[in-house]
Amino acid sequence: MKLSTHSILRATSSLLLITPLLSVPAYAAESMVLDMTVTAPRQQNQVAFVPFAGDSVLSPIILNDLSKTELKVTSKDLPQQPRSSSELAGTLPVWQSMGIPYLVVGSTRSNRGKIVTDYEVIDVKSGRVIEGKQSLTADNNKESMRYAGHVIADKVYELITGTPGDFSGRIAYIEETGAGKEKVSRLKVMDADGENAKTITEVTGSIFSPTWSPDGNRIAYSVQRDKSYPVIYVQSVSGGGATPLTPFPGSNLSPSFSPDGSKILFSSSFEAVPIFMR
Repeated sequence: MKLSTHSILRATSSLLLITPLLSVPAYAAESMVLDMTVTAPRQQNQVAFVPFAGDSVLSPIILNDLSKTELKVTSKDLPQQPRSSSELAGTLPVWQSMGIPYLVVGSTRSNRGKIVTDYEVIDVKSGRVIEGKQSLTADNNKESMRYAGHVIADKVYELITGTPGDFSGRIAYIEETGAGKEKVSRLKVMDADGENAKTITEVTGSIFSPTWSPDGNRIAYSVQRDKSYPVIYVQSVSGGGATPLTPFPGSNLSPSFSPDGSKILFSSSFEAVPIFMR
């Protein structure tokens, strides 16, 4: 997002002469050109990320997410591989001499078939753990672990910048193949980093206006099949069949969830008025 800058400033000025009746020395009439180069200082690394002890899945995801922000993150040439702030006793001055403001450390462990991740964001100058130790528990499968990595990246970014991250967000999109009566539309979902794409539903026809429920567990969308009106459906992202919401004639489009997710507002040509559905 925001990268270190190397800027060049060029300034050219010419002496403007107003010549009255008096003569002007020849050297004063010559133009003067200034060529100045200003180099902004190179931005140092802002975050040292130590790969979590006992982990090979979460750390690459977290590092990749943070590397896409304005934070300059490094996991290379670190003087130590601590798994918690308690292991920094006696070595904190070494970290402080590197000039990196923040240090992220952590470890994973198994607990009753789930993976527990403990991690800390440390203010290197003071040695203080920002908001204390953080913990996250996830199911031991690929999808859950990927999501856990994004959630941890969200929290690390927030602890450092004060602004919530959005790496754990998901994107709904429509993929189409064919045309006319042979047109097939697929409603798909992927992680914010473009990975982990999966198909939620597939129809012969067109899909319009997918929208997320506030809790991120459902999607509402319109489907128009050949020679039929658009129908709005609601479907769980985790799987299962779609539930038709508008079993009446008319062009039913543009669904939108209420803030609490209990109602859906949409436009319809049926009776020509906006309609709320629970």
